[in-house]
Amino acid sequence: MSDQDFFFALDVSGDPTDDQMVADLAGDTVHQGVVALAGEYRYAELGEVLARAAPVADGAEPLLILLLDGITDPHNLGALVRSAEVLGAHGVVIPDRSAAPVTPAAVKASAGATERMRIARVGNLLRTLDSLRERGIRVLGADATGGQRLDEVDLTVPVGLVVGAEGKGMREAVARRCDALFHIPQRGAVASLNASVAGAITLYEAARQREKR
Repeated sequence: MSDQDFFFALDVSGDPTDDQMVADLAGDTVHQGVVALAGEYRYAELGEVLARAAPVADGAEPLLILLLDGITDPHNLGALVRSAEVLGAHGVVIPDRSAAPVTPAAVKASAGATERMRIARVGNLLRTLDSLRERGIRVLGADATGGQRLDEVDLTVPVGLVVGAEGKGMREAVARRCDALFHIPQRGAVASLNASVAGAITLYEAARQREKR
């Protein structure tokens, strides 16, 4: 069974034989007594995500995309997708190398948001950022200390928000592709926020500004 096979819901009777079958199928996954098999996750095409920008002239909300650079922890990926869905992002973009794909662990951490959010997996994140900018979408990168304060950045325009890897942040090449950088003001002594928390705060600020506007 591959890392991208998924466990959903199959009712079991509680019979010891069934219990063992479920445990064998689930492997290391915490199954809570139910398990089912499904095929690999179906990623969206980038064009499907970008198409959400088309109706802006008709009064729809400007595009909001979350782009993840090197997020390797599937739980962080799932948490970020969950925040993106809850806070109104139109899509999530992940690279197909050196990053966590959508796995059962990510699906579980997302609380089902992976089934509702368009997630595009791209071969070259740098070219994707260039493509967004060419389409008039502002690309903003999260930095631990650099750039503007998050609450001073206009997030009501069509925007792609880049969140970097756990403990490392964005790659330098990715940061150079951004139109601007921003940071989340901090008051405590801990050096930085977890990637999924930083992403959630950023998405919330975007949602707050758009609601207010």
